[in-house]
Amino acid sequence: MKTSSTSPTADSITRIGKFLNAEGQVHAVLSYNGSKNYLLMKWIGYSTDSEIIVALESMKKWSQSQGKARKLRFHVHDTKEVEGSWAGAMDYICNDFFPECHQAGLSCNISIISPDFFSKMASVTLFNQHGATVPTVLVNTLREAESFIAERQAKEA
Repeated sequence: MKTSSTSPTADSITRIGKFLNAEGQVHAVLSYNGSKNYLLMKWIGYSTDSEIIVALESMKKWSQSQGKARKLRFHVHDTKEVEGSWAGAMDYICNDFFPECHQAGLSCNISIISPDFFSKMASVTLFNQHGATVPTVLVNTLREAESFIAERQAKEA
């Protein structure tokens, strides 16, 4: 992982980390949108289960160390550019990642679904986890994710 401590842009987006796969290519980028208060993990290309878990561990640690104080309640996973399944990481996501992020304040996982069949099925599997610690909402675009977040935040205010 490469981390970045760049200052926030005018949109109040701060890049937290960039994750490389075994070939040295970026497979995930983690950012925080301060003005809308959510974490965004943009997934790119192919990742092994262990590479996915490393990126998610970083997201979880940021949620625990920074997100709790900011009352961070939403994670957005942009999987539009993912190739292949990440179903092998599902056990970690459901049994470690979600429960520990929930303890830090996370209340909703939003997945921007991929056109890739296998990636889409992994998102649908998370969506279908009845009684999950953190429910998953499926959307098609980042704009839809941000609208959902704004609606939920308005209801909670």
